[in-house]
Amino acid sequence: MTLDPNSISLAALIVSAIAIIASIYSALRQEHLSKTEIKLQRDTDLLKWGADCVRILQEMIEFTFRIAHDTEEELAEIRTNLLSEVSVLIDIGRWYLPNLINSNEQDEGQAAYKGYRPVAIDALLYSYRVFKSFDFKEKDRVNDLRQYLVTAKREFVSQIQATVDPARLMAATGEKPNYPKWMHPKELLPKRYQDGGGEQ
Repeated sequence: MTLDPNSISLAALIVSAIAIIASIYSALRQEHLSKTEIKLQRDTDLLKWGADCVRILQEMIEFTFRIAHDTEEELAEIRTNLLSEVSVLIDIGRWYLPNLINSNEQDEGQAAYKGYRPVAIDALLYSYRVFKSFDFKEKDRVNDLRQYLVTAKREFVSQIQATVDPARLMAATGEKPNYPKWMHPKELLPKRYQDGGGEQ
């Protein structure tokens, strides 16, 4: 049986076309996977940084309970150490959550500090400023300081959650929350929490 040269050429053309399509598909799929992996890695790094920020904000909140009985010298030393940590975390955070640059802004100053800060960075920065400026003699204002820090921490947590998108992370990892029954002991909770309406 003799094959028609035209049929051979057509078959070769079809095979080549299929190979090209497969190659393009493979390249696009690999690019998509690479972008997904990069995004997941960034989210992982952001979560680690965010966890450090939440920890230091909580330490600042706990610090407010010491103001009533510690000496000013003791308080000043602890505050200095906490402020140093917050300052470092703010600058590290600028790598993950860069400022929003206004196109009309003059090209002056260091790039990382130009433009408008994201809300998560502002939550840290203003916590730093309020915490630093608090006068230890004004003990009647401690509750105000504490409430400010609690509000800032919650805002920070909300901002990071919105940035990371836990639903996307769960979809990528295939994980789903599985809550055991012991976590919901209604008889041990205050009434306002028993209907699920309370918050931490």
